[in-house]
Amino acid sequence: MITIESMGERIKRLRLERNLTQEELGNRFGLKRAAINKYEKGNVENMKRTVIEEMSNFFGVSPSYLMALDNISSPIEKIYNKLEPPRQEKVYHFAKNQLEEQDKENSRNKNITSLEQYKERKQQKKSMSTIDWCGAVSAGTGEFLADEYKEEITLPAEIIPDDADFCLTVNGDSMEPIFHNNDYVFVKKQLEIYSGAIGVVVVNGQAFLKRIWFENDNARLQSFNSDYDDIIVSQADDFRIVGKVVM
Repeated sequence: MITIESMGERIKRLRLERNLTQEELGNRFGLKRAAINKYEKGNVENMKRTVIEEMSNFFGVSPSYLMALDNISSPIEKIYNKLEPPRQEKVYHFAKNQLEEQDKENSRNKNITSLEQYKERKQQKKSMSTIDWCGAVSAGTGEFLADEYKEEITLPAEIIPDDADFCLTVNGDSMEPIFHNNDYVFVKKQLEIYSGAIGVVVVNGQAFLKRIWFENDNARLQSFNSDYDDIIVSQADDFRIVGKVVM
């Protein structure tokens, strides 16, 4: 009998093959153990494309394999696989939005089934926490980021990653559809970052939020929004890493 894996089952199997706990796997991508547990149970609707790509690279599989698209025998899969990555991205987010709308419509007909669930949701809304806010970072053409500037702000505790050291406000649209203008982005301070990770860097005094690739002796700063060209950083530029974005 042939068993068809779901995306959640596939993530769990790949994790166990590496002898990793849910917490250990989550730490590699700036995620909480609860998020990995949710994904493995099949709740992958809100799983970001960047996490899918980073997890695929870690396990050494393609994003379509991780998403269990190889189990789909339909014209949709054939069309998707023929598209180039930027167009696959658009198809992915359109399908994701459609699924979210469907889930919202279904949830309108559901009521809270127990007093315990009601209390838990009410408590989550009340749970707040503080974090250092260090200004704005550009998702476009560069933003001045003062090292000494810091202000403590209060946000819902559930949106602040455990390993975040501070947060910034996104300025611009070059990292859409993952990061939008005025979104908060959470950063873990570190001086090194692996190629392909999303991070905050300073180039010649200007701060950027970008996906960072190291190629030969240069660094390439990539935007998710295809309207923006990559930024090439050479050895002649004043370049430093501020930290890695955690989610």
